[in-house]
Amino acid sequence: MQLWELQAGVCARVSHLSKIIDAKLHERLAEMGFDIGQDVACVRRSPFGGPIVVSLGGTIIALEQSIAALIQVQTDVMSNL
Repeated sequence: MQLWELQAGVCARVSHLSKIIDAKLHERLAEMGFDIGQDVACVRRSPFGGPIVVSLGGTIIALEQSIAALIQVQTDVMSNL
């Protein structure tokens, strides 16, 4: 499942990043904490295709759809908020 598809209040774990991510974006996502195995929770979904707001490692991050769609997560390993 893509991070973009995560519903508000649902927790997940980063399973992998898309192979089409360029090196600079991959590095930036790693700096923000999007590492394999990292827990992430959807705090809020903006209407009309706006950014998704997630909590990751104690930090709140807003990601646009095109970036959040490149991050794969697993929900079956986490409980809801």
